[in-house]
Amino acid sequence: MKRQVWLTFVTVLLTAIHCLTAIAWDFKREIDSDSIDRVAFAGNNTLFYTRYGDHIYKASVTLGNLTTQNWVELNSNIRDIAIPQGNPHFVAALKSNEWVEMRYTSDLSLRGTSFEGTRGPGDDWAHALAVSHGGGRLVVIGSGTRRVTFPVFITRWDHMVWDFNVSNPTASYRRRIAHNKDVGLLTWRGVALSTTGNVVFVAESNDVEEWWMNSGNFSHRYKAQGNSGAGAVAAFEPYMVSGHDNGHVILWNYVSERRVRTFADQSDGIVSVTFSGNGDFFAAGDNAGDIYIYQIRQDGGILLRDRHFSGVIRSVESIALSHNAQYIAAAIGGDLYIGRSVGVPAAPTVSTQLEPPQVETSLQPNYPNPFNPETWIPYSLGKSAEVTVTIHAADGRLIRTLELGKQSAGVYQTKERAAYWNGKNEQGEAVASGVYFYTLRAGDFSATQKMLIRK
Repeated sequence: MKRQVWLTFVTVLLTAIHCLTAIAWDFKREIDSDSIDRVAFAGNNTLFYTRYGDHIYKASVTLGNLTTQNWVELNSNIRDIAIPQGNPHFVAALKSNEWVEMRYTSDLSLRGTSFEGTRGPGDDWAHALAVSHGGGRLVVIGSGTRRVTFPVFITRWDHMVWDFNVSNPTASYRRRIAHNKDVGLLTWRGVALSTTGNVVFVAESNDVEEWWMNSGNFSHRYKAQGNSGAGAVAAFEPYMVSGHDNGHVILWNYVSERRVRTFADQSDGIVSVTFSGNGDFFAAGDNAGDIYIYQIRQDGGILLRDRHFSGVIRSVESIALSHNAQYIAAAIGGDLYIGRSVGVPAAPTVSTQLEPPQVETSLQPNYPNPFNPETWIPYSLGKSAEVTVTIHAADGRLIRTLELGKQSAGVYQTKERAAYWNGKNEQGEAVASGVYFYTLRAGDFSATQKMLIRK
């Protein structure tokens, strides 16, 4: 018995040491040009970046060495580029003429035909785009001056979000998700798509707005209210990260509509954020040339892994992590910086005959119960599985679906790990008092329990 306890202690100690071992990125300014604007990774070590306004370059990053080629010239200034991280087979470029052009990453051939990105109130309107993880959906946002009201000359704005189905590039269609008019000096500054492409996030002057797809159409559902204006946004299910003017980086669980953690390590405004292609890391860049890299551990912990000071007091206009976060690229003041992860140890092992504890897949009672208006739904998984929680009214009507994504085997009982319901339906409306039923589906497993809202 003593030997077993000792081996367990050693295992826990080595695991803790491994988790606390510093992971750092060794940065180097690779290109000094004052002409690089946007960066995006395709996979683990292929980087695309814009240069001279209308050129896209392709680079191979290997052991810190950069091999580049002038990939394609689009004959129009490029405002933004995006690559589907789950299937990086094309680059989408938003041009200053407000047209979107897609080209295969394997060569420079067009993927389908170019299409008009938006119809704004004037020139120089559309400014950001995003593609879903698999590449089936693309969104473009823009903000433009609408009128000046005499005699006080107050600028009014139009803001639009356009959605494109690009799964069939020869038959892409466009629809307008949102159109806000006469909203004062608010500006829409960044856009992101969920991994599935069913949620659109827009960073604006005050918050992060969300539009969710329901029955084939997008509708406004949630506003993630930060501490100050949101300057950038990125997403990887179930998380969304937003960067704010006061230097805060906020991680949200957008599925459960809750703030996970606020990082106040920065003093300068955040202007760019990104996730790695596997969703294990995210990074942020501020307007003083500094980069912050965070890790999401399997146990739900969030760590600030590294902070890089470029020494250049200029904005990190664009930032990208490779799929496994081995490399990070940043456009800082028009120059290209590449960081390579160093000091990542191999996972320690302990030779032992002890069997790991067995966990059975199960659904536990929610807490608190009764509740008003929020509750947590704990569960355990015996093996990794896609997890979904559905909530039905007593008459059988579907009230809400919580898509929790792929979850590892383990126990999900704390408020940080359990499923969360805020007492609202799919349209964001608070539900009435009464009895409701929640069902957990994980692989072949399914179980249902009862809960009560009391107002």
